Amino acid sequence: MRNASIPVYGFVNPRAYSAGALIAISTNGIYMRPGAVIGAATPVDGQGTKASEKMVSAMRAEFRSMAEQRGLDPKLAEAMVDENVEIRGVVKKGQLLTLSTSEAVRLRFAKGTVADEPALLQAIGHPNARVVTTQPNWAEGLVRFLTNPLVAPLLLSLGILGLVFEIKTGAFGIGGILSLVSLGLFFGSSLLLGLAGWEEVLLLGLGAIALAVEIFVLPGFGVAGVLGACGAQGREERGDSERDGNDRTAVKDHEKGGSGSGELTLERYATDGRGVGSRQIAASCSRRTIPT
Repeated sequence: MRNASIPVYGFVNPRAYSAGALIAISTNGIYMRPGAVIGAATPVDGQGTKASEKMVSAMRAEFRSMAEQRGLDPKLAEAMVDENVEIRGVVKKGQLLTLSTSEAVRLRFAKGTVADEPALLQAIGHPNARVVTTQPNWAEGLVRFLTNPLVAPLLLSLGILGLVFEIKTGAFGIGGILSLVSLGLFFGSSLLLGLAGWEEVLLLGLGAIALAVEIFVLPGFGVAGVLGACGAQGREERGDSERDGNDRTAVKDHEKGGSGSGELTLERYATDGRGVGSRQIAASCSRRTIPT
């Protein structure tokens, strides 16, 4: 959205926490419904605790830079990330900033208050615009399911247990099939989401080859088995570190165009990560037709 060539507006309905706050700040204008809130964007790790100062500093700079680009008060954006930022009359040191609708409008962080989507269209000057609502397709839904924090570890565990079963039996059978399917789903979904690269796939492949040598060529548990186990474990740890460094609520820019006038696209971004729980609507207004 930062580099979008058409105006983009954010509708906070009703919460924009964490990544949701950054999505809203990234738009050309924020509108909030009565009773909505925005802020509380301190980064957290996989256990839900506050991330390192390195990560906090990076996110603080990201929020500040985006606010400056959009003409918003950068101090307000920083205070949403770091509780050490104090703004007299707004937030005390040691408290994270979270703004209500009235506070955001008063501080000119939000452009105004709207009750619903039709009111939003009226506020941005497109009351009769054709609305095209985008929805996740089946493939995106499948990838979301496979990368769910409850499902992904289960797939990895089944894959490893299948490998162990194959080593014990010394022949390719149900354990091998189960392992291939489980690990394929685990690493394939991570690859599609960008949480894994071809380096991880290569590392896993080398580990699988070493284990195959251990099973079929050199029976027993020796050097090849150790190398294979290390390769699989190395891929797991590398994937975990990359997954922690990626925000689950990353947003892809959508550029749609054609010819015509007065068109509008509403795109809903549902953030379901650690403590986010917000629904964002980005309205992209253009003078070009958006194909259906």
